[in-house]
Amino acid sequence: MTELALALGLLVLMIFGTVDFARIWNIQQVLDNAARTGARYSALPAAGSETLPTTAAVTTVVNNLLTTAGLSSGVTLALNQAAVLNYGTVPATGSKLDLTYSYSLVTPGLAQIVPSVTVSGHATMRNETN
Repeated sequence: MTELALALGLLVLMIFGTVDFARIWNIQQVLDNAARTGARYSALPAAGSETLPTTAAVTTVVNNLLTTAGLSSGVTLALNQAAVLNYGTVPATGSKLDLTYSYSLVTPGLAQIVPSVTVSGHATMRNETN
């Protein structure tokens, strides 16, 4: 009976650890995708215009993606539409988008040692203005 209690405890710990790892991996993928989409949207001017979208418009696009993926709150967004990009000898300006999220672990025991893990997504796109 003692062996069962030890084995069951380790099995439960492994299952919760796997769930935490999978959720962190999923959040990482969602943040990368949202950052890439937001940076691309930020780098493209409106049709027939040379004006880049506003930060509020980019934030709305990113938040819609995050809400669809189940991350409706707790994501921090940092946008720089004048980031200097160096591609060889030709400097250019780009839109750089950084997203961060703090995930609270659910694994018993581990959650007391490491209460949360910061997950982030980053993307940079060259601005398509002349």
